[in-house]
This record gives sequence, C-alpha cells and structure tokens, in this order.
Amino acid sequence: MTKAQRLVERIRAHNRERAIAAHRMLNPPLIFGEPATIVRDSFNRPNAASLGNAETGQAYVDYGGALQIISGQCAWTSSGADVAQRLVDSGSSDGRIRVSMMSNTQFVEFIFRGVDVNNWLLFGLVVAGANQDVEIWQKVANVYTRIGQEAVDLTAGQYYTFECVYQGSSISLYRNGALSISITETDNQNGTLIGPRMRAANERIDWYEVYTR
Repeated sequence: MTKAQRLVERIRAHNRERAIAAHRMLNPPLIFGEPATIVRDSFNRPNAASLGNAETGQAYVDYGGALQIISGQCAWTSSGADVAQRLVDSGSSDGRIRVSMMSNTQFVEFIFRGVDVNNWLLFGLVVAGANQDVEIWQKVANVYTRIGQEAVDLTAGQYYTFECVYQGSSISLYRNGALSISITETDNQNGTLIGPRMRAANERIDWYEVYTR
C-alpha cells in the first residue's frame, strides 16, 4: 500500500468513527444494554376511528373510551367516555419507553406495567392552569395513588419527550433528557401491558417506542 493509499484509509477510518459517534449521540443505548425495539408506533397512517395495530404488529385492546388517529397522531375521541385507553402486550415487564406527547388543558398519560384494567402504572403530564406537573401513578385493585411528582412550568400545546426506564423495582422518568422522577415501586412489577391514556380532545401522542434488553 502506498503512502497516499494509507492516508486515504486513515481518513476513511476517521470519518467512520465520527459517523458512529454521531449516531450514538442521537440514539443513546439503554443503561443496561443496546436497545431492541419490541413495540413502536408513530401513528403515521390515514385518519381512523380506531388505532388498529401498532407498527410492530401488536393489536390494541379496548380498555374503555375511544381513541382515534388524526393527522398521524393518537387523539381522544370527543364522543367517547371521559377516559380512553388502548393497550398492547409488550411481552416484557422491564424496559424503556420513549414517547412524545402534549396537552393543552388536561392530562395526557402513558400506561406501562399493566396487568389488567384495574392494575397498572402510568406516567404523564398535567397542564391545567396553575396545576402543572409531571406525575407517576399506580392503580392497584382499582385504587389510584400518585407515587411520583415533579412540579414544573409546562407550556400548553408544546410536545415533550419522556423516557421511562423501569428495571425491577427501580423506575426513572426523564423529561426532554433531564431526570424528573426517580422512585422504587414493587406493585404491578410483572405487568407487560403498555399504551396511551387520554381524557380530553386537546391531547396528542405523536409517537412512542418500547425497548427491552
């Protein structure tokens, strides 16, 4: 190999390293290993009165109310019940969820570690006048309990990216990359159901992804 050829190879290797580094910055791995997608949905399909199936093939199950697809987003149906939720089985009780969501005046939430309609965990944001915060709730035997909360200034109509990492009894919730809530919780620890939960027409979920080891 000539000197010129060796120089070209060094330049190519350097460029590959820069490309890999840039990819890792934009797509950080799980704290416990490289991510493997098990459920994903961008709702990027025609307007519909129901959610149908996630992009990874899992069918959404009706757990009350009505959710629809509007302009490539998950939205509450105004003619539906007060609370609407659609869940799929992720097949894993540990993992990481990333979701982009927004609300104007109410609550927009995402269920994880669901066992059935009366037993689950969820995280979400509240934008209701002076009441603005990020929350984690549990539902055990149909009894609701708020188990984590961060009071924070939120902007109505703005999309926020949340990342929830749950491993064993440890749960950490990040908002736009910053840690919001870190708790320990053992209830519903074996639940595998996940999915959107809404209660007002001015809420949206743009996309979500669920990863596991």
